[in-house]
Amino acid sequence: MTQDENDQHDPKHCLEMFKKLSEYIDGELDSVTCEELERHVEECIPCKICLTTLKKTVKICNEMESNPVPKAVSQRLKEMIQNLPHNGSMAQKR
Repeated sequence: MTQDENDQHDPKHCLEMFKKLSEYIDGELDSVTCEELERHVEECIPCKICLTTLKKTVKICNEMESNPVPKAVSQRLKEMIQNLPHNGSMAQKR
């Protein structure tokens, strides 16, 4: 990456674009935001890699077979969660 490219790279803008990637992949963005994201991704290699990776991950997940969690494992997990110590911060988030 050249110095000029580094100067144009704004991590805050990348973060804003990152927050919209899932909606972009799902086709939920308005056309103006979609075009802005596409222009950014064309100019920003890290964001392009992130988008490509996210698309591949979604594709892999969509192609996976759905295997339910065995009932015994599910019950044990529920019991473990119920036995976790509760602190004030968890109660405040509810």
